[in-house]
Amino acid sequence: MGAFKRIGELLAEGGIISNDIIDKVVAEQRVAHMRFGDMLICKGLASEDDIAKTLSIQHGLEYTDVNNLTIMPDVLLLVPEDMAKRHSVLPLYTKDKALFIITPDPLNIDSIKEIEFCCGMKIQTLVGTRTAITDAINYHYRFDASVSEFKGSAAPAGYITEPETDSKTAPVVRLVSLLLSEAIENRASDIHIEPSGDNVTIRYRIDGVLLEKARLNSGIHGPLTSRLKILARLNIAERRLPQDGGFRFRVRERDIDVRLSTLPVSGGEKTVIRILDNSQTTVSLEHLGLSQQDYCTVQALIQRKKGIILVTGPTGSGKTTTLYSIINRIKSGMLNIVTVEDPVEYNIPGINQVHARPDIGLTFARCLRSILRQDPDVILIGEIRDEETAAIAFRAAMTGHLVLSTLHTNDSVSAITRLKDIGIPGHIIASTVIGIIAQRLVRKLCTHCRRDGNVQTACCHCSRTGYLGRTGIFEIFTITSSVREHIVSGSTEATIRNTATKAGMPGLFDDAMAKVKNGITSEEEVLRVIDAAVLM
Repeated sequence: MGAFKRIGELLAEGGIISNDIIDKVVAEQRVAHMRFGDMLICKGLASEDDIAKTLSIQHGLEYTDVNNLTIMPDVLLLVPEDMAKRHSVLPLYTKDKALFIITPDPLNIDSIKEIEFCCGMKIQTLVGTRTAITDAINYHYRFDASVSEFKGSAAPAGYITEPETDSKTAPVVRLVSLLLSEAIENRASDIHIEPSGDNVTIRYRIDGVLLEKARLNSGIHGPLTSRLKILARLNIAERRLPQDGGFRFRVRERDIDVRLSTLPVSGGEKTVIRILDNSQTTVSLEHLGLSQQDYCTVQALIQRKKGIILVTGPTGSGKTTTLYSIINRIKSGMLNIVTVEDPVEYNIPGINQVHARPDIGLTFARCLRSILRQDPDVILIGEIRDEETAAIAFRAAMTGHLVLSTLHTNDSVSAITRLKDIGIPGHIIASTVIGIIAQRLVRKLCTHCRRDGNVQTACCHCSRTGYLGRTGIFEIFTITSSVREHIVSGSTEATIRNTATKAGMPGLFDDAMAKVKNGITSEEEVLRVIDAAVLM
């Protein structure tokens, strides 16, 4: 084992300071009674990052950037806020009966012992910068403080805040604002607020998986739901029927669109908030996760001037993102691109987007009839749901338009059967559909803690899940002449798939396992996402 090195030696070895500076600062340090690292920071000779990273090397501890970490409220409860501020420490997570904390000063044994005594757990230390930890303490303890403040001032259960008397400084207003801000910063796509007995459970859907954020007293549920209804312009007095609405929320100079849905359940109303962040959906075609072969195939398909391209998969599989990526790739001033969606989730500059409103008679079919009189080149249909919409879409494709749409099917080949079930004849499908993209979304292994596909070494960056972000897995089915013959003759799905596979089409599972082999995701994640039926 090597000799223990002083921090000055390590900094000098790293080229951050010289030996002359070390001698000078050591002399001043004795007079000022300051730690060596603090002296360097005060004099501007080294940054907080330099000192924290060097301390982590010196003591064999993990250096962690505390920014943007997800920390559960139950972990925060283990260390009181005043103690966290006094010692500049932040509790991060628990593992194997130990509490992991981050501190700028791993040598402060007294503070670690006090925290250990307070929480009754063994302490494991990570190292970070003082400024970042202080900011994180102020940020992460806000939620608990806001809840506590709300408990102290909230009206009795059932109280409804009137819009005209609402104050921007009211505790429930700040609680909602904080809830939305935290969800956005944690990359959540949805917030679930669920009444259950004496509690209200708040869960975030992050990377497609629901994670519990907090469990609050049931007294918060009524005012919290009412505040959200007010923002979404819903009827706050109606609790017996489902309601849907939306509003726009501004956070860090970004406008975020929010969809709100309420549902009467046993114990009250469940609320689901869908967060529509434009910055999270403007994914280029290159970054969807397509393999080189699939990317070239899709590129060839979208250069076609007419025909139908379908994207299939269950809800939440990224179909809309793929369609928008295609639109963003092909849009130009020379093309008239029109979409019909329900609802229009994201606005794309330079594209004419129509929001279908079946409640007032503006159905997909009616929109499409009008769109065909608008001289379109490319038409995007949010979803082919019925025979009427499908018939108009196929008519548009047959008369010289490129049509993009989605279907809810398990794989690409089963889309043929689905179209026949809707009422489209086989010969029309064979002559009009040019390609079908089946897809799923899988979580990517966290790059901070990934170890040869092992997700057991999860870290703070990924909320101890082992995964951070998602990528697509794809199956690109092109309609060749031999496939057309099978469709027209009414061949089975198995026969059509066998023909496509022989022609070189990798399946969903093949693409997924290639990503496992490349260390992008894990086999467990693939098996979680892909239905067993697709693997057969």
